[in-house]
Amino acid sequence: MGIAAGAGAAQIDEILEEKKLKGAFNPVLLDYLLEEGAERLPEAQRLEAIDQIVAALKADIDIQPGEQRAAALASAGGALAELLGGDAVAAGGAAARGAAFELWESWVDSAFVLQRAGYRDDALAFFEHCVAEFPYLELQGRCALGLAKANPDGALDIVMALLDEPSAPVVDAALRILGDLARSEAATDAQRDQIFAAHKAHLEGLKKSSHGEAAIDGLVRSRDPRAVPLLQNLTRGFMNASLKPAAQRGLLLTFDDRSVVPQLEKTANAGSLGSTADPWEKHRAGVLLLRAGEEAGYGWAAKKLTKKQKKGLAKRMSLSADEPDLRPQIVDALVEFGDGRALGVLQKAIFERGSWLETRIAIAFLELGDSSRKQTALRAFSEPDWGFTQIRLAETLAAQGNLSGIPAISRLGTSAQSPGTKKRGFLKTLAAGSSGGAEAAEQRRKRLRIAVARALSRIDSAEGVPVLVGILDDKDSAVAATAAYGLARMSIPEVVPGLRKAMTRDYRSERGQDSSPLVWATVVRRAANTFGSASGYGDLIAEATQSREPTVAFLALAVGVGP
Repeated sequence: MGIAAGAGAAQIDEILEEKKLKGAFNPVLLDYLLEEGAERLPEAQRLEAIDQIVAALKADIDIQPGEQRAAALASAGGALAELLGGDAVAAGGAAARGAAFELWESWVDSAFVLQRAGYRDDALAFFEHCVAEFPYLELQGRCALGLAKANPDGALDIVMALLDEPSAPVVDAALRILGDLARSEAATDAQRDQIFAAHKAHLEGLKKSSHGEAAIDGLVRSRDPRAVPLLQNLTRGFMNASLKPAAQRGLLLTFDDRSVVPQLEKTANAGSLGSTADPWEKHRAGVLLLRAGEEAGYGWAAKKLTKKQKKGLAKRMSLSADEPDLRPQIVDALVEFGDGRALGVLQKAIFERGSWLETRIAIAFLELGDSSRKQTALRAFSEPDWGFTQIRLAETLAAQGNLSGIPAISRLGTSAQSPGTKKRGFLKTLAAGSSGGAEAAEQRRKRLRIAVARALSRIDSAEGVPVLVGILDDKDSAVAATAAYGLARMSIPEVVPGLRKAMTRDYRSERGQDSSPLVWATVVRRAANTFGSASGYGDLIAEATQSREPTVAFLALAVGVGP
């Protein structure tokens, strides 16, 4: 059923008159009112709604900085722990795309919308707060650029002040953000000189040992050609060993300085005897050569993939017995960074027949457009412990128009139930034998369900909808939110019943963070833009108008009222 314009308009008036939108900031509603919803409401109502939402944003920003920072960092740490299960995150912040990040990112998006819509002072206040307090570096960088566009001097002063903070992570983030500011069109030559001097100062004395890598990253982000001799010096000398990889990466990939290629070749191909490079350092050097398109990189990959692996007594007697098997990572690098030469390297790879590595290489062939080993790749679907590999294969097949992998990953999403359900297959194995015991198994279970939800969303087929709807019942709010966002991003009308169910789920985490308003508003907005003529759409909107969250109810009323 639809919304009666008269009744909906009256409810909108009531919400505005009682100032209910000032209770909590919802960036999805703000963005809607400034974008596609601009014509849905009378201008007076729309402007009043925007003013109330902006007031809510100001109230959130006015939280004391120390208190806000503690909450922000706790939220970020919780999200990373939930989504990655303790896996390392790259320095500089490859942020996990979970429900927590969605919330922070939507705030930043809204600030840019505010800036474009003429709310300059409100946007600037937000950007200043974001640069100093947000937990994700990439979002801090975006805010710094937004601030620089409107107030270059103010942006630089704010970030430079962070260099005096006692917290090492804050200083590191500031050094990287300064690189973004230096590259900004709004930066003056004098400001670039000041930023360059700050980076240089942190590559000297005691600061170098504490903040050297962040200073290198900042220089690389700045694209300042004066960085080249500084970085070249850091690739030489024993005292610079820890900073050498970052300097080499910046020189080669950003400044196209090929002088480091011989250094990287030497490191990548170093033997075990007499070499001070650890296996991961060698691997990083080889991958860097691949990323740069160097023939030496393909030679390194071929050497590693065609080297026979020691077994049994021979391995135990070897000085390199503890060296990790990094061949899967080399295969991944060939797929991600390689060109036409990658297939030639993979064709010569040596592996044990029936092994997981053989299957991974067969999938790599498919990813590179060669179906000659497809049958070997399909064997992954018969191995219950290869869940993430099955997901990768299913997405690879779907990208080529083959949806045969959906049933396999659908089974994964169904079988990886919340704790307390019967464990079987890979879960049973994990629970019994993993080093982290039940906790590690639970982390992997969540990661698997999140991966399934994202894959089914990207594949965008009706076959995956029931599984996504089932994942909405997961006891973990981050897992359930991933399913809700996944359903909202699909384009097929069959998802509408699932979206209605997503509106009934609470997305409050055990740590108290509540993503419910953001998730619900995203579902309503997406449904209005995509499924307006689908069966069940009217019921979804009608139900949303009764939401306990005023911002969500207002959004539902706005999409259901007017022309």
